[in-house]
Amino acid sequence: MELLTLGIRYEGGDAVHHEIDLNQLGESLQGMARLIAVAANFVVTGKTTRHFDALDVRVLAAPVQSHRCHEVMAVVEGIVASKEFWGGAVSGLIPFVIQFFLSRRDKEEMKHLADALKRQMELVSEGNQKNVDSLVGVINRLADALHPSVKKALSPVGRSVESMGLYSGERKFHEVNANDKGAMMGETRVFSDHSRQYDVVITELDMTTGACKLSIEGQQERVNGQIVDPTVTQPGNPYAEAMTAISRISILGKAEVDADGDIVKLYVLDTISPSLD
Repeated sequence: MELLTLGIRYEGGDAVHHEIDLNQLGESLQGMARLIAVAANFVVTGKTTRHFDALDVRVLAAPVQSHRCHEVMAVVEGIVASKEFWGGAVSGLIPFVIQFFLSRRDKEEMKHLADALKRQMELVSEGNQKNVDSLVGVINRLADALHPSVKKALSPVGRSVESMGLYSGERKFHEVNANDKGAMMGETRVFSDHSRQYDVVITELDMTTGACKLSIEGQQERVNGQIVDPTVTQPGNPYAEAMTAISRISILGKAEVDADGDIVKLYVLDTISPSLD
């Protein structure tokens, strides 16, 4: 029994070309699968089970339409026919619960979201109104417990893609960008305290803006870059030539790093010529 179909759209960055970092996508889908399944199972049964094998719903991947993004369709199905905890309001409530899971920020904002969720639940409670407050509390506790899944779900955001949007039909009901992710994860980004040499391969380059994608020697994943050297706009510049030749180039750069010390963006100041012995 199909309950709901949700679109998960990864937008901006690599997704503009219908591409996405495969490792980050895998992490994200694992996280989203758990968030959707737990939300749907709670709305359908009222149970707070988090183990996949014990859920009364399952989440399936379905074919997608073509958009200027990378999209995955998630179909929620009930495994067995049962009396729904919220009657016929399942498809309307699941997006609200998922949005709540993906919106863990400051206390004031969470209060507004909790109030919105409570109002939605009251509209469809059909006599269960006295239980709404306690159920919102249960969802709050679930959201805390699902924080690792949220972190996985947002893995590509601010890295391979700019944002992740969730859709019910063609209606976008939630979006998370890099700033939102940082607020939820408690991330802080700082600049390294000095410029230094990096050996990189430039895989993408916009000569108008200087925006680029870089593979840095010694780092597994590509990172976003910004070439601030004004020569990048000139024909035949060394950055464009290195990209065309798929060759490594030494640059002087200043890195923006996250709380774990990983580079999230590299600002390219100049090229460094090979030293002559």
